[in-house]
Amino acid sequence: VSIGSNMFGACVLLTYNIGSSGFRKSTVLRKINEREFQAAAIAFEMWNKGRVNGRIQILTGLVRRRKAERELFERDI
Repeated sequence: VSIGSNMFGACVLLTYNIGSSGFRKSTVLRKINEREFQAAAIAFEMWNKGRVNGRIQILTGLVRRRKAERELFERDI
């Protein structure tokens, strides 16, 4: 699927943070391949959790990061 440079940049940032195997399995990539770009943008926000003291929880820093990546991605929609 052909995507714009902002979409690509947002995907690169996400991949750097979650790893290539995480990205390959992600809803973000699946929705891009289905050409459901708005759904792909929303799916960025699913990657907002991390482990703190052995527990998975939503992290404020990741919420901000995913919001910025989503906004970058949406510039090409």
